[in-house]
Amino acid sequence: RRAEMAVRAALGASRGRITRQLLIESLLLAVLGAAAGLVVAVSGMSALRGLAAANIPRMDEVSLDGRVLGVTLLITAVAGILFGLFPALTTPPGRLSAAMGGVGRSRGTRRGARVRASLVVGEVALSFVLLTCATLLMRSFVSLSAVDPGFDPHDVLTLPVSFPGLSATTGFDVVGLQEQIRERVASVPGVREAAFTNIVPMSGDGRDTYVYAEGRPPSQIRRVENTAELRFSSEDYFTAMGVPLVRGRPFDASDREGSEPVTVVNERLVARLFPGEDPIGKGLVVLLDEPRTFRIVGVVGDMHQHSLGQPAREELHLSTRQRRLYSVTLVVKGRSAMPSVDAVRAAVREVDPSQPLTRVATLDRFVGDALASGRFQTVLLGIFAALAVALAAVGLYGVVAQTVAERRHEIGVRLAMGAERGEVVRMIVRQGLKVAAVGVLVGGAVAFAATGLLKALLYGVGPRDPIAFGLTPVLLLAVALLSSWLPARRAARVDPVQSLRAE
Repeated sequence: RRAEMAVRAALGASRGRITRQLLIESLLLAVLGAAAGLVVAVSGMSALRGLAAANIPRMDEVSLDGRVLGVTLLITAVAGILFGLFPALTTPPGRLSAAMGGVGRSRGTRRGARVRASLVVGEVALSFVLLTCATLLMRSFVSLSAVDPGFDPHDVLTLPVSFPGLSATTGFDVVGLQEQIRERVASVPGVREAAFTNIVPMSGDGRDTYVYAEGRPPSQIRRVENTAELRFSSEDYFTAMGVPLVRGRPFDASDREGSEPVTVVNERLVARLFPGEDPIGKGLVVLLDEPRTFRIVGVVGDMHQHSLGQPAREELHLSTRQRRLYSVTLVVKGRSAMPSVDAVRAAVREVDPSQPLTRVATLDRFVGDALASGRFQTVLLGIFAALAVALAAVGLYGVVAQTVAERRHEIGVRLAMGAERGEVVRMIVRQGLKVAAVGVLVGGAVAFAATGLLKALLYGVGPRDPIAFGLTPVLLLAVALLSSWLPARRAARVDPVQSLRAE
């Protein structure tokens, strides 16, 4: 717009007035952009809360914070003022008058072209970093979702059952009451198995205890490497959960108070304490209130109890029949579909009408909650990456379109001299791709260093994953190609006669 400003100056506009005009235009664009962004932020807030993991603290309290909004508006104002003042303050007064000689032609300066190209390079580089990080998290989430948890979470209901008022009752048979509930629920139509456990997998709860093989106490028992997860479960629990029995037997009705204490362990604990041995029948010393020896009767597969991204830990199960528990969870497995919640509740209340049964949940939900945090991070970063790519595309389109406007006369001359329109398109597209290629190179270097910070968040994929670093430049260059092709096609339609006549 140098020619336009030169005309204004020639008609008497002062430098201050021209500066005010540019500043007002820039601030108006900034304010309109901020208003549009505010609408998106307000409408997107509820969507982000819905996508967030249930275990993110106080996520339901997230709102459009006044301080954040204030800082954002300040940045918007600074950007509007900076880019409004920059062209006016960097153009000496004499050059405005000198620009009158080119009033019929739109010309740009090399410095202005370099500034615009540098901004686009920065946008493309930022897009590369965000897009690469989003791709890494997406691949990590896919890998994590494919992990076998060691149990079958489908068609399984969980219902907390507690007997808080009975713990002090002398002689009350809480184990017998639990067995009545289990047997009654197991008889409900559509129910395949019903069992009890003290801790549901992926619920975030757990308890460790010190264990060692009978006759082989370590030199220092109370060390982290001598711990294992302690869980209590009833007969049919492993069947209801779809956990494979590797050897031996699960708990049964013979495992009750007064009989020999028994335990079922997982394969990892066997590998640590009984490498290369058959553990069935061997003793396992467990430090509960005091050291107690339990006979190993079965070995089951490993389960991911806390996170799919962490290896399964050493684990031992004790029978709920052999230890009175006044707070347990009923696990109900359906035959071919999810059991009826109302029917299961009614069956429990037939035995114990005092049970509230308000926290009914599916096992799929616990697994989903374990994945929710990774899903939220992936979606959030993906949104940022998509916005960055859109900004880079718009910026590149603007630079190429401005170049076409400045070279309109040159393009007309080329066409008048016999240049093919396809050659003009390729010439303009090459210029846009060069700018994008520089941004890709810069962004690739930054991303190579920055993705190392994501290492703790990734599963099954490295921070320098070749697929992520290969797909990102392809996508960005494809976006650059499209952004450059649109104004290049318009340039090829320039009428050479009109261009020469304007000159």
